[in-house]
Amino acid sequence: MSTENRTSNSVFDIVKLILALMVAAIHASLFPEVLYPWLRIAVPLFFILSSYFLFLKVNASADKRSVIKRYIVRNLRLYAFYFILLLPYTIYVRDWFAEGVGKGLLLLLRDFFFASTFPASWYIMASVIAVVLISFASKYLSGRALCRITFLLYLLIAFRSAYYHLYFDKIPILSSAVNAYDQIFTPAYTSFPVALFWVAVGKRFAEARERTDGLFWRKAVLLVLSGAGLWLEWNFVRIKTGRLNYDCYLMLALFVPVLFDLIRSIPAKYYAAGPNLRKISTVIYTTHMPFLTVASALLRRMQIAYPLFCYTFAVCGCLVTSLLILHFEKKPYLRWLKYAH
Repeated sequence: MSTENRTSNSVFDIVKLILALMVAAIHASLFPEVLYPWLRIAVPLFFILSSYFLFLKVNASADKRSVIKRYIVRNLRLYAFYFILLLPYTIYVRDWFAEGVGKGLLLLLRDFFFASTFPASWYIMASVIAVVLISFASKYLSGRALCRITFLLYLLIAFRSAYYHLYFDKIPILSSAVNAYDQIFTPAYTSFPVALFWVAVGKRFAEARERTDGLFWRKAVLLVLSGAGLWLEWNFVRIKTGRLNYDCYLMLALFVPVLFDLIRSIPAKYYAAGPNLRKISTVIYTTHMPFLTVASALLRRMQIAYPLFCYTFAVCGCLVTSLLILHFEKKPYLRWLKYAH
């Protein structure tokens, strides 16, 4: 076992596994009255974690471009692995070619860069594009300036997500502009624009000095206050719109960074299972939707609506898939399975 593995922090591996299970819960519509708005921290925290660890490596390296290049290549390999593996399912679900090959290819390219091909894949491409843009912008702007600029963008996206149908869709010129953008690029709250703020925040944390443990209680108090604000905002939007599960809320921009900072303050621990937990979290994130689709189809045939069953079925399927990958990737002729995580 390498020294890097021995000194890695398993706290973050556990967090990533929990976040992957939360993403699966979002798509399973699992107990939304109870689990929202808290499930919505999963994707932003994933972005911050990825950005944080990437830019820690970038800052410690003399060849910064090489570190970013490896990050991009690793994510594109991950994307390619599941794109190929899930291609029959994806073509069936997306139905890209219903109106001809030409339009189908355009839709495929749009979904590849700006949305999802296989379900939930938008996160991978959004991470790559956001890292490239933030890295480029950081040549001209400070980390603080990047956070401020991307925060303003996040505010616009949050208004588009949670408040658009509450206020802004009644403004004709704004409604036309939003509809045109969504048709061309898909909604920004599930595309790379929303990742820019979270990647900038992760980069800012990587550049900042570690704070002392004596401030842990202050972070905890701020977490409670921002969490209360998030719940109040979610409840306000829920009452006004009747919908529980918008992608972005304004208070996430405070709550998620504070939560990450609090997690970062937890004393580092190492567990032998940590690296495998990290790999399993990736497999859960990328494969849970096909399992949910199968479970939902079975329940529809039985005329049963039971999200907990769908969620349990999907998670178990993902775990079995993860264990099979971890086992067989050790075989000489199946080493390519390492690209699954």
